[in-house]
Amino acid sequence: MIKSQVNSFLKYSLLLIFLVLNSCSKDDTPNVLENTITIQTTNFSVIIQEHPENGQVLGTVEASTNEGTVSFSITSQSPAGAFAINSETGQLTVANSELFNHETNPVISGIIKVSNGNIYESASVVIGLTESYEDKVYQGTVRLTTQAEVDAFASQGYTHINGGLIIGIFMGPEYSDITDISGLHNLEYVSKNCYVLYNADLTNVDGLDNIVYFGEDFGLIDNPSLVSVEGLRNVKTVEPAGDVIYEFWIMNNSSLTNLNGLENLKNAGDVLIINNPNLRNIDGLTGLENAISILIDRNNSLLNLDGFNNLTTVEYTFGIYDNLVLQNIDGLNNLTSIGGSLSFRGNIALQNLNGLSNLISLETFALRESPLILNLNGLSNLTTLESIIIDDNDALINIQGVQNTSPTDRIEITYNESLETLNGLQNVSAATILNIYSNPSLTTLNGLQNITAVRDVNINENQNLTTLNGLENLQTINRHLKILYNHSLESLEGLNNLTTVQNNLEIRDNQILADFCGLTTLIVGDGLGGEYRVSRNAYNPTKQDIIDGNCSL
Repeated sequence: MIKSQVNSFLKYSLLLIFLVLNSCSKDDTPNVLENTITIQTTNFSVIIQEHPENGQVLGTVEASTNEGTVSFSITSQSPAGAFAINSETGQLTVANSELFNHETNPVISGIIKVSNGNIYESASVVIGLTESYEDKVYQGTVRLTTQAEVDAFASQGYTHINGGLIIGIFMGPEYSDITDISGLHNLEYVSKNCYVLYNADLTNVDGLDNIVYFGEDFGLIDNPSLVSVEGLRNVKTVEPAGDVIYEFWIMNNSSLTNLNGLENLKNAGDVLIINNPNLRNIDGLTGLENAISILIDRNNSLLNLDGFNNLTTVEYTFGIYDNLVLQNIDGLNNLTSIGGSLSFRGNIALQNLNGLSNLISLETFALRESPLILNLNGLSNLTTLESIIIDDNDALINIQGVQNTSPTDRIEITYNESLETLNGLQNVSAATILNIYSNPSLTTLNGLQNITAVRDVNINENQNLTTLNGLENLQTINRHLKILYNHSLESLEGLNNLTTVQNNLEIRDNQILADFCGLTTLIVGDGLGGEYRVSRNAYNPTKQDIIDGNCSL
C-alpha cells in the first residue's frame, strides 16, 4: 500500500527515546519579543528536472506571524546565485539556470531568513535535480509493508521520491515479510524521512545502493536478521540547516556486526547507534567529520570507536553509555570541540580517556560508573569547561587531567571509592554548585584553594574527611551550605574567611566534629542570611556561643 501522507509519529516517538537516554535537549524556543511576536515557518524541499528556465517558479517558503507581516531574504545558498526569493511573498524562482545541472549540482540548498522586525526564524531550502531524460518522480510518501508491495513499487521504476519512504511495519510490534528490497535499485533521492524497520528476515539493504541523498531522517530499526549495510555505500547527507535536526538511527539490529558501507557519510545531524548487541566495530563511519549529537548506547560487543577517527566537531552532545566491552576511545583522537556535553556511563571495560588528547573545548564533562578509569589524563589539553561531574568510579585516584580548565557551573564529585585528592580543580574561582559526596578516601579538600564564591555547597558523607582545608579562600555562598555525615571531620578549619551565606547553614550528623571556630568570621560578622541548623555533632554550639568565643570543646 502506498500512502501519500507522512506519518510523523515515528519521528517524534524516536526523538523522545533519544531525549530520555541523553538526559538533555536543545533549546528550540522560537525568537520572541516580550512574548508578543512569533513567527512560524516550514522548510522547503522539492525535486525538479535539471535545466529549468530562468525565472521558473520553484515554490514558496511558507511562513506566518501573529502580528504584522514577514519578509524573506537569503542567508546562504550553495551554489551561490542559483535561486532568488521574493522578499514579500517567499516565492522561490530560478536565478541562474546554468547552475541547475544534475551532474555538477545534484542538490541545491540554502537557508532563508524569515523576519518580522528584529524577530526572525530560519527555513532550509533543498532542491534535488533529476536528469531530464530518464528520471521518474513519485510525489508523496511511500509505505511498503509487504514483499508484494515492495515488488509492485519497484516495478514502476521510480528514481526519486518527493516525500518519505518507510519499508516495514510502522513501530511494530509485528514484523513484515519483506526479505528483498533490491528491486528499489533505481531510487536515487528520497526528499524526506526514510526508515527500514521491523523486517524480521531482511538481511541487507542492497536496493538502496544508488541513493545519494536522504532529505531528513534515516533509520535502520529492529531488523533482527540484518547483517550488512553495504547498500548505503553512496549515501551522503546534506548538512543540517538552521535548527533542523536530521537523525541517523541504527537501533536494535541484533545480527549487525559492522557499519561497512557508510564511508561516504560526512555530515550528519544526530547519529544514534543503540542496542545492536553484536556490533563489533563502527569502522564504516570513518568519513564522518561533523555531527550535531552522537549517542553510542548498549552495543555490548563494541570494542572501540575507531570509526570516528576523522570526527573533529560535535555541535551539541556526545553520549557513550553502557557499552560493556568497550576498551578504548582512541578513535576520538581528532575530536577538538564539543559544544555541549561529553558523557560516559556504565562502560565497565573502558580503561582510559587517552583518545581525548586533542579535545580543547567542552561545556560539560561527565564520567559515571566507569570502574577501571584511574585518572582524567586524557583531558590534559582541555582548556574550556563549564561543568564537571565525576560519579561512581571505583578506581579513580585523581582528577588531575582537568588542571587547565576553570569550571564555573557544576562541580560534582560523588561516590568515588578511591579518590584521594581534588587536585586538578585549582583554577576554579567561582562555581554554581559544589557537591562533594561519598568519597571515602578523601581526607582534605586541597585543590579548591582558589575558589572564592559558590551558589550552593554540599559536603556530605565523606567518611575520612578530617578537615575543610582547601576552602580557605571561600568568601561567599549565595544560597546554602550543608555539611552532613562526615564522620571523621574534627573541625571547620578552612572556612575561616567565609563572610557570607545568604540562605541556610546546616551542619549535622558529623560524629566527632567539635570545633566550629572556622565559622567565627561568618557568625560574628552577621553574614548568615538564613537559618542556623546545627545538630547531632560532637559539639553543637549556638550562634551566641560562637560570638562569645565558645566555638569548640
